[in-house]
Amino acid sequence: MENSIDVIIKREPQEQEEQEVNFNSSYTEIDDNIKPLNVKREEEINSFLNEQKFHIKEECDYFGLQIKQESDWNDVDQTHSPPSSSIVASTDIIQTTVKSDYSHQMLSKDTNMWKDENPEHSNYTMNCDEQEQFKHSEKVPQIFKQASKCLRKIIENGSNIKETVYSQRKHINLRAMYALVSKTVQNYSQINDIIARAELLVKETRFDPWLARILVTQLLWSDNGLNGQCRPIEIIKSYQSKLERYAGSNMSVQARVYKPRYVRVNTFALTVDEAIDGFTNEGWEFVEHAGDDYSTFVEQTTSLHSGQFMLDLHIKELLIFSDKAELYNHETFKCKSIFLQDKASCIPVHLLNPTPGTVVLNMCAAPGLKTIFLAERLQNKGTVYAVERDENRYHTLTSLINETGATCIKPIHKDVLKVSAEECPNVEYILINPICSGSGIIDRINVDQVNTVNHDRLTKLIRFQTLLLEHALSQFPQAKRVVYSTSSIHWQENEYVVRNALKKMTDFKLISPDAALNHTFVNICPNQCFKAIQKKCVYTVPKRDLTNAIFVAVFERKREVDASATSTGTRGWLSRHRTYKRNSKEMSRETDQDYQRDFQEDFVETTKSRRKEY
Repeated sequence: MENSIDVIIKREPQEQEEQEVNFNSSYTEIDDNIKPLNVKREEEINSFLNEQKFHIKEECDYFGLQIKQESDWNDVDQTHSPPSSSIVASTDIIQTTVKSDYSHQMLSKDTNMWKDENPEHSNYTMNCDEQEQFKHSEKVPQIFKQASKCLRKIIENGSNIKETVYSQRKHINLRAMYALVSKTVQNYSQINDIIARAELLVKETRFDPWLARILVTQLLWSDNGLNGQCRPIEIIKSYQSKLERYAGSNMSVQARVYKPRYVRVNTFALTVDEAIDGFTNEGWEFVEHAGDDYSTFVEQTTSLHSGQFMLDLHIKELLIFSDKAELYNHETFKCKSIFLQDKASCIPVHLLNPTPGTVVLNMCAAPGLKTIFLAERLQNKGTVYAVERDENRYHTLTSLINETGATCIKPIHKDVLKVSAEECPNVEYILINPICSGSGIIDRINVDQVNTVNHDRLTKLIRFQTLLLEHALSQFPQAKRVVYSTSSIHWQENEYVVRNALKKMTDFKLISPDAALNHTFVNICPNQCFKAIQKKCVYTVPKRDLTNAIFVAVFERKREVDASATSTGTRGWLSRHRTYKRNSKEMSRETDQDYQRDFQEDFVETTKSRRKEY
């Protein structure tokens, strides 16, 4: 195949007479005044465009081209609306018909390039018609363009919504983009059904399906509707009646879980009283507790108005505002005097409750809010070893530490399973908040709002969580309290992991969290398995507790086991063996049959689904 490009440009001068200018691989004419200009071959042209930072796909938009068939507009550039021209591509020849509507900027680039290669025509200037006639088409707004990229990454790779969106640092309105992407993911299956029934992607074969989903979401779910004049938006609007008709009564109205705005005071910068006085002076109304009853507290929290706030019943550093409160632009938030941290995220640190002057190990430290909270509880007296393996998350952690006034934190960039007591000596308190399914986070929208379980991923998570907990309980001999927590509603990541750890690590026991929660927290177990474990764990339920779901288990080292462990001979061994048998009998009798039955059901379901795939 020859590397030749034939381009035919059709011009419209003022006399309305069309002239054709023939471009081939050796020469071209830009105007009657211009002598032939040497044009490089395809590879050289592409190389030149790359050097000038023009994408090849934008070449058509650069020259003001339009595809002949409306449905083919996306073949050139999904993010630009094509002007009124046409382009036809073949295997070795590209023929183009273009109107003479160059912009001043575009023609200046072409003319300067032509002048550099043809010094004899350095005095050439464009006429007014060439400078004034071009009208640039409107581009797709960046929020839609970036949102479509985020959506694809989330769906195809299972990426976290918030991390994916907020990694787009160049986009200014990240909150709006996060809301748009979340709504699209939330209604993903329904959007696909609506698009399929309207035959949008069937007729518009070149339309980017990810961009289509984002634009359909904006059209159907946004109060502001879909505005803009670019080609993709015009196409979606042309299908508006069909899309709305097929959405119709099937438009899902999600049952919204009320969750107030939780604000944790950075006690390195402000005392809680100073924070309350500061908000009060700004015009906020502080609401006193009506009593210590938990149900009354929840009712008060639900009834907060937009200008009111109150103190949490359990965590003294936590303020509660209405969900309508906008604090992202508040000066105290910008300077890290307050943090927008959910109550569920604060509970593990509160239950660990390290005393000032002690040594704490946070085994999964990033992004850093729990780590900072630990340092605050230590009052910067003692040490917090903050371990994070991922490089990006480690940089996020260190950046937050440097901005908050915490001086007792020692970040460690390492695999936590390789961290030993020699590297982190004298550790007395350990916090474990491992990576989990996140199924209890109501802000983390699941596709289609269906709590489907990826069994392969869940199995890998369970193995890692088990290794992490056993490492904490076995490798730090001075540890006297260990808190294990997840943001999962799956018992496999919660009670099952705890049960296995207790069977192997008989030096530890579970302790009740009631005292740390002032005996006011109402703890309702979400399932009927592992009853012996559930009595001593914390479960938050979003609808009841107005926070994300979380599971917390508090391990404490047994004093009598410590003494027996130091003894030698048969007596010490029998003591440990009796303890193991006592723990095993207490749990296994109730839980083994339930666990095996449920796991067998999961295995059968997974097998059936895999057979269907094949």
